[in-house]
Amino acid sequence: MTDDNGERIILQEKAGLLTIPASHWKLGTLCLTNKRLTFFQPNGIIINIFLNDIKDIKIEKVPYAFTKRNALCILYQDEDKAGTSKAYLIITNVEVWRKKIYDISLLKINEDKVDKIVKELDLDSQALLIYIWNNRHAKIDELACLIKASTHMDVLLKIREIINPAAERIIGSPILVFENSKIDEITGERVCSSWWIAGQEKSYALKKEPFIDIFDENDHLAIIVELASSVQKEDIIIKIRNNTLYITAYGLENKVNKDIALPFKVDSKRFFKRFNNGILQVRLKKA
Repeated sequence: MTDDNGERIILQEKAGLLTIPASHWKLGTLCLTNKRLTFFQPNGIIINIFLNDIKDIKIEKVPYAFTKRNALCILYQDEDKAGTSKAYLIITNVEVWRKKIYDISLLKINEDKVDKIVKELDLDSQALLIYIWNNRHAKIDELACLIKASTHMDVLLKIREIINPAAERIIGSPILVFENSKIDEITGERVCSSWWIAGQEKSYALKKEPFIDIFDENDHLAIIVELASSVQKEDIIIKIRNNTLYITAYGLENKVNKDIALPFKVDSKRFFKRFNNGILQVRLKKA
């Protein structure tokens, strides 16, 4: 459910709350939205923590009802106390809550992390991730068109079985998340049914330098190059000389030249290129 301000409930569950330095637990309902974490009882809200105020989150064992239970421990900026406060929360799916809160409050996705993930991917998966990174979000129709996928399932398999597992290994969390409805903080537009880069909105940024990567595919080299979206396929000129790939592209704003040194000798007369939505893919046969 989403309200007029774009706030939506992500998780909600009965919970126990202990705020330090209090010595007794309170029972109520814990609610996580895309903007805040709230614990409330029938008579009102007990704590209301905005996601940007969360400083750390972890799981700790604490005494609870004559035993020890895993509890969510949250450090947050408390405006009322003009300092940092701590709260313990007893919930059934404690790891699910920890991971979800971390992903939307503390996870920072930057260019270096994206580059590390990209290097672990196949060519089409690279194109998908780079496209969403640069555009902040994308509908599955766009992504299917980008890699010329025959079905939407081909795209979903790339995300769920290749891209996100690689991100889990490298940054400890999926990098792409699906949102039924979300406000683009930069444009103010409500975006429906799209894939987004995980993490806080303020972590989104266009890459400072266009992305270039070389992918070794046994008897071929695959090169992926990021160009301006205003470039047309017919405006791209490719030449290969002295084991260097020369790319010239004419966009609406300016001319782009890329000189890419190749790690292997290639057949300079045989190559395949594909260009879609600002992503150029070139396949070269090794000599």
